[in-house]
This record gives sequence, structure tokens and C-alpha cells, in this order.
Amino acid sequence: MRVWNTQHLPVSQQYSYWREVLCEAFTALDCVVPSEQDRGGGFSSRVTSNTFADLGVSQLQSRAQSVRRGRSEISRRPSEYFFANLQVTGRCLVRQDGREIVAQAGDLYLVDTTRPYEIEQADDDWQSLCCTVPHARLSPLLERPAHELTARHLSRDSGMGRVAADFVQTLADQAVAFDLGQQRVLADNLNTLLAAALQGTAGTDARQADSLRQELYGAMLRYIESHLRDPELQVRQVASHFRVSERYLHKLFEGREHSFTQEVLARRLAHCAQALAQTERARPVASIAFQWGFGDVSHFCRQFKRRYGMSPSAYREEMSRRSAA
Repeated sequence: MRVWNTQHLPVSQQYSYWREVLCEAFTALDCVVPSEQDRGGGFSSRVTSNTFADLGVSQLQSRAQSVRRGRSEISRRPSEYFFANLQVTGRCLVRQDGREIVAQAGDLYLVDTTRPYEIEQADDDWQSLCCTVPHARLSPLLERPAHELTARHLSRDSGMGRVAADFVQTLADQAVAFDLGQQRVLADNLNTLLAAALQGTAGTDARQADSLRQELYGAMLRYIESHLRDPELQVRQVASHFRVSERYLHKLFEGREHSFTQEVLARRLAHCAQALAQTERARPVASIAFQWGFGDVSHFCRQFKRRYGMSPSAYREEMSRRSAA
């Protein structure tokens, strides 16, 4: 058994050590936490890893983070494994082969190290179990191509999913209790069980992920609206508040009317336009701009004219004329 633990390290070294642990215990990965502030608060994490016949069985506990295996990581350290991961506590987003699921506590899912994937742990103090399964052991048992089976739920709510999840939990809890012969038998059983459970996965996981994205996007819009007066309102602040990576936040805004930056700007301009139309002429334009988070009056005037086709002063004159008519 091998154990990696950050608690014995100075706070300033915990995050960098954790990044090295992930690669040593598993494979080449890129780990990103929600913000620099979280790193300053320490990064308490632990991995316990056992060899089980030709499998690896690991228990992980850590903080909110995004783990990515991209083309560069695959090229740097090629490996042909499946990770059968059981989410014990917390929840995570899993993306691979064009699919995205939300794994809740009790869900088992598969990722393939030969192709890019991303796992975004949304909560602090999450725990998971990871079975490292060689391609050569599981692939021959699969009736469908592996790329059709990754990032799909093996939920405890389903019969085979429950059996598979319970089996993984048992292996993790009792890994040191079996001799090599028993380990080989149990490893064969796990591969057979995973193959059977994977064949029953349905392509309905995307709906749950989409619902979560919509809920999170709406919550972010409400957060933006309530913090427009803050001149420091930026992607990092919002991502940190919702405990997601900045990269994932940008993805939430992709394909919508506005990007994150455009959304903030449009809302600030709308409030300024409303204030210009309602306030007395004596109130300086700069005062209104500063009230709604603009730190540079010249920038505000340029953006306002681009949006409304006239300067803030001209807009106020026009609104005053219409009101008097």
C-alpha cells in the first residue's frame, strides 16, 4: 500500500505536491483549482493506493478541482487503462467522447486514458474510489466500442450499477485481506461485472448534465446582477464563488447571447441608461458610471455610445426631451 498526503507539508507547498501525486499515482494529468485564493488556504488531500492482481485500487480525498487529461498529457505519458471511478461523497462533472454527466455520491463511471477527458470535482472534501483497469483485460469483454461507454452513469439506482458500485467499494475496503490467487479471481469478476453493467447504460445522462448547466448558468446571472456595482467583478471571482474552474465558466456562456464579459457590460450599461433617464441633470455622468462598476469614464462613454448610438450626455438630453413631450 502506498499513501500520499499533503497534510505534513507547509500550506504553500500542498497544491504543487498534489499535482505531482496525481501523475505518480495515476497518469499524466493537469490539475487546476478554482482560484489562487484556495491555494493560499491550503490543499488538504490524500491518496491511498493498493495493487490488486493487475488492477490498481485507490481511495482519494481532496478539495474542489478540475482534472484534465488532454492531448499533451497523453503524448507525454501514454497509457492504456480505464479508470472505473466511484463517487463516494460530493459531485463531479465528467466529460469524454462528446458526453458530459453529473456523478453524484454512489455513481460509478468510466473514463479512458487513451483519449482526452476532464473530471471537475465541484465540492470541497469530496471522496472517490478509482479502479485502474488495463485495456487488455476489459476491452475484450465489451460488446460495444469503448468510446460509446465512457462518461455514462452506472447509478446505484440500477441493479447492475448497484452491484458494480458495491463490488468496487468492497475491493477498496478489503484490498489487503486477499492473497494473490483470490485477487486474480476477484479482478476477473470485476471486469466481467463492469462489462455487463456498461452494456446496460442508456444515453440519457446528457439531460441531467444540461439541467445542471442551466441551473448553474441562472445562478451565475443572478450573482452577476447582484454584484454589478463591484468594479472587481471578474471571471475569477464568480468561478471561485461557485467552485468551478474559469474554463468551465466560459463554457457555460458559450453559444449564448453574451459571453461573461459581454453579459456584465450589457447589464452595467442598461443600469446606467436607466439612471441617466431618471436622474436630474446635475448628477455627473462619471458618478453614474462609477456607481455601476465602471472604473474608467472614457471607456464607459465609448461603450455606451457603441450600445446606444449616442453619448451618455446626449442620451440624457434625448430622454429628458421625450419625457417633457
